[in-house]
Amino acid sequence: MTRVATVVAHELAHQWFGNLVTMQWWDELWLNEGFATFMQYLCTDALRPELGVWNMYISDTLEGALSVDGLRSSHPIVVHLDSAEEAEQVLDYISYRKGSAVVRLLWSFVGGKKFREALQLYMRKHQYGNATTDDLWEAVEDVSGLPVKEMM
Repeated sequence: MTRVATVVAHELAHQWFGNLVTMQWWDELWLNEGFATFMQYLCTDALRPELGVWNMYISDTLEGALSVDGLRSSHPIVVHLDSAEEAEQVLDYISYRKGSAVVRLLWSFVGGKKFREALQLYMRKHQYGNATTDDLWEAVEDVSGLPVKEMM
């Protein structure tokens, strides 16, 4: 039941992160996958808190992200790509798991209410279009007043 709930939530999150607002280019893939991965836990927890998905997040996602990010083969969440064919290189733990860890960090840093407001601003500004990581930082800074770009 838990796996079904989180997968459905992940794929539904793509209606916003990937469809309504799409990354500008493949090197920003983490915006789609990191948000969808984070939202799968946030939404599942909101609807079914008894499933204890935040404990799963720590063991399945956060620990995996930290482990892989510590390897020599690791890379930043934004990676320069010259062609769409290179996108396969970033369909990995970093885009999904480290990306979600960055989103969770933002959520914790600015607080749930400000985070929601920042996402609403980000979505309004970029709906039916493309966005970059800097666009996200800007929306969070505008709403929270915190130095997100500087921190990131």
